[in-house]
Amino acid sequence: MDDKSSDVGYGRSISSSSSLRRGSREKTNFCISTGFGSPTEERTEPASGRNTVASKSATKEKGPRKGRGKKEEEKLKEEEEVLAAPKLTGESSDKEWFPPPDPEFCIYVYEATKSILPITNVKEQIEVLAKYVAEKMGAKIAKDKLPDFSWELHISELKVQLKSNVIPIGYIKKGIFYHRALLFKALADKIGLGCSLVRGEYGRAWNEVKLVNESRKGLTGGLPLPEVYIVDLMFHPGALLKLQSREADLYRFL
Repeated sequence: MDDKSSDVGYGRSISSSSSLRRGSREKTNFCISTGFGSPTEERTEPASGRNTVASKSATKEKGPRKGRGKKEEEKLKEEEEVLAAPKLTGESSDKEWFPPPDPEFCIYVYEATKSILPITNVKEQIEVLAKYVAEKMGAKIAKDKLPDFSWELHISELKVQLKSNVIPIGYIKKGIFYHRALLFKALADKIGLGCSLVRGEYGRAWNEVKLVNESRKGLTGGLPLPEVYIVDLMFHPGALLKLQSREADLYRFL
């Protein structure tokens, strides 16, 4: 009896263990058939799904990022070309501009100071300076020869030579009204001779000086007022034309 009972107990334990194994197998089969796995499998599967979604979004984002990168590269290339353009031509916007030197004008100042300052009479100083300026700008010109005076060609040649529209006054060897008036004013300021520079129309310019009439110095009743004269630098260098006279108007206007 004891052996039978032990056998029965052993059979029950075997049957119970086999039933448990069958149940576990059915559960696993059920999980496999229905798609539900173990907790570890449930955690890994959505993780792989998230990775696939993230990889898809990353691939989607790479496209526009590449396009944006190309556009930015093109813009950078254009900016570099714009910045490199002045360097290729030898020009720089930051470089400070200086006027070209004028050694001839320095010589003019030295010669005028040496020859005119010793003169004590103001009128004589004006006449000598006017003749000096006329000699440096092409000498005396007759009125009927003025159209044939090729000063424009001379000025254009100087612009090409200097590669600039700014021409030092000492470089000009053929000048008309405003060239000569400018040189006369510059030299007069250097030697302390009072005069004014007046700019007119159609390329006309002239110098005005004030002189006291010597014939009235001995008269009583106060000093006479100075009179304004225009200095002739073109037709009769050194001549003084009284303002508002016919000669002065012919000199100032066409």
